[in-house]
Amino acid sequence: MVRKRTYYRVASVLWFFGSMVGFIAVGLGMLEPTVPASLVPSRAVAFGGGVGVGLAGLAVIQFFRGRAWVRAGRGADLSTQELALPLRTPDLAGEVDGRPVRAYTLSRSTGSGESSSKTTYTRVEADLDEPARTGCLVYPHGDASAGDEALRDLQLPAATVDGVLAMGPSAEFARAVLTPAVVDTLGEADSVGGVYVGDAGGLVQQLVAEEDSVLLGAVAKRAMQSLPGGESSAGIETKGAVLDADMLAEQTRAVATVAEGFEEAARTVEPV
Repeated sequence: MVRKRTYYRVASVLWFFGSMVGFIAVGLGMLEPTVPASLVPSRAVAFGGGVGVGLAGLAVIQFFRGRAWVRAGRGADLSTQELALPLRTPDLAGEVDGRPVRAYTLSRSTGSGESSSKTTYTRVEADLDEPARTGCLVYPHGDASAGDEALRDLQLPAATVDGVLAMGPSAEFARAVLTPAVVDTLGEADSVGGVYVGDAGGLVQQLVAEEDSVLLGAVAKRAMQSLPGGESSAGIETKGAVLDADMLAEQTRAVATVAEGFEEAARTVEPV
């Protein structure tokens, strides 16, 4: 299924470059006699006009993208937490089974040097009752690389139930996180690559210190840069803005359910 965010991304690219090409083609007389070149006084004006119209179109597309984000939030029982400015996606918040959840977008640089670019991500988080002393990483389809490829080679203690994988401070703790509710919810979640709960970054960092590996250190550094959530939450990160209400609702249920399973495990199993 093609996501709504894909339509907006394709529309932005086509509009911007289409505007530039169109104005330049007119300025060079390539559309004569249908569109006379005299409409554009010079090539510089043609280029500037193309850029200007392209940027104006991007602003309009961004406006509708922001509206789609707010509508998706409403469909997932999330409300805006601030003034919804025309050209940005406001933070959304709500509750799932009494647990506070929120969704917001952020931009992060990808690549390096001249090839670097800004990429938008959606983060969905659920609050824990109190800061966690450890962390856990949960993957619906039993593959850590599906959630974050940088974590594929890290050998954390793990447990698997019906294809749902949990990695934590001990195999016993990881198994305790996989409650029937967690397994059922994540087993049906198509839009969740991985859920990171509690101090997952610290857990990865501890493993690297024990392994004393330069290679693992580099892997962990990349991984921890992208881990959502924190000591007081469970989180999911998805590339692009999630503009589908069902997908957003699925992700809020996933983080809330994993947060509940993690807290249950913390009450019954002592972290190593």
